[in-house]
Amino acid sequence: MMPIATHVTGLLARASRLAALLIPLSGFAQAPTYYQDIQPILQKNCLPCHRTGEAAPFSLETYEDVFKRADFIKMVTESRYMPPGLPTRSSAIFKTNES
Repeated sequence: MMPIATHVTGLLARASRLAALLIPLSGFAQAPTYYQDIQPILQKNCLPCHRTGEAAPFSLETYEDVFKRADFIKMVTESRYMPPGLPTRSSAIFKTNES
């Protein structure tokens, strides 16, 4: 079993990477926190799809959900894969049979 200090250190490192990605640090008098700073960004940009019962393949509703996917979230947001833009009229999902 992993020692608690190792787990906490890993947790803080991942939270710091996520915070650095999601929130520019200039303008904060102190380090950002998950519940005050990061969670509102996720609620606005991710949770419309990444919650139970919605289209995304996994939930980002809890700190634990976000923590276990922190590296993946970093990758897809840095590459601008996420968050996606709204579908366009030409998107296959919105095409209708006009015949």
